[in-house]
Amino acid sequence: MTRPRLTIAALVAAITLGAALGAWLASRPTSTTVAAPEGRLLSLTPLPDGRALWLGLDAEGAPMASLLDPEHLTWAPRKPPPALNPGHSATALDANRILIVGGQGRGHRAMILHLSLDRTIEVATAPSARAYHTATRLWNGDILLAGGLDPEADDMEASETLEIYDPAKNTWYPAGRMSSPRHLHTATLLNDGRVLIAGGVSPGCCILATADLYDPATGALSPAPDMAHERVSHQAVALPDGRALIIGGATMVGAAAPPLSASELFDPRTNAWTPAAPLPEARCDLGALTLPDGRVLTAGGWWRRPTSGPLRTLTRIQQRLGVDPEGPQRSTALYDPSDDTWSDGPSLNQPHLNPSILLTPRHLLILSPYTAADALSPL
Repeated sequence: MTRPRLTIAALVAAITLGAALGAWLASRPTSTTVAAPEGRLLSLTPLPDGRALWLGLDAEGAPMASLLDPEHLTWAPRKPPPALNPGHSATALDANRILIVGGQGRGHRAMILHLSLDRTIEVATAPSARAYHTATRLWNGDILLAGGLDPEADDMEASETLEIYDPAKNTWYPAGRMSSPRHLHTATLLNDGRVLIAGGVSPGCCILATADLYDPATGALSPAPDMAHERVSHQAVALPDGRALIIGGATMVGAAAPPLSASELFDPRTNAWTPAAPLPEARCDLGALTLPDGRVLTAGGWWRRPTSGPLRTLTRIQQRLGVDPEGPQRSTALYDPSDDTWSDGPSLNQPHLNPSILLTPRHLLILSPYTAADALSPL
């Protein structure tokens, strides 16, 4: 009897199908779904005692606030601020006070929500109107605001200014001008107390590779070397060895933007960037958190299907299997800085776009707007 011959075309098809099936099997949920507040998440603020404050809007656009019990992963409603706007920042001053600044339509407004008093108090008005800015708590307890959009300007122009809020004196003061106006950037508190501000977009100009360093000890703001890649909608985390890891992002804005897999490391001791191992899969609008063991977890984000090349065939097969990889993702990845390697992490139950990641005593909690939360056991 003549045995059928395995042609090259059949072998390629079998390998491609196997890869697609493997990707489908790997995408099966392994996390636990937990309830999240039923509303649109605008900000999630970790508190020093392990709790977290969820701020958002209900279906009618009214403000909502909920407080996380980290032991039981349950949420308790709290009295919200009188108004909340997309693009605000919410930063913990301590375990009971959260500074809320800016947002669309209320760019100058600043409030402190007092959990122990169950009330919100207006504080000194911010000098500059801001939305979609960064807010970083410095070692001395002051809050550094950087960049963002001016929601009160006709063309929503980006800001290049830095301002600091001193909660002890309830005063604001200027902290310099960055090398470029920017929003959708990152601001990372380094282990030496400085803040690394990197990437973002300058409306009417370009996606940025520029970076700046703010030193609160001297009050100096100085340009840092440019990154190797222009980035927007990326992530940045501080590593235990003092370096900062910049992850993913995109080189343009919008759903059609091809995400990046490239990662970079900034070493403040040498004031230099070096390439890091690329993400297993390109991502923008992802979440990232440095774990207690020094590794970095990334979760969710946006992935766009290739329109050409060998991966196009794979994605077509995945579609036929009912797995469409384009859009928000359920995958996670783990970076080990000790050997500069990435590995696949557990899959999530639902896709997440722009997720926040919280470390609780027994879980990693992953939340994003409009979806339930995922709880991962310690990795």
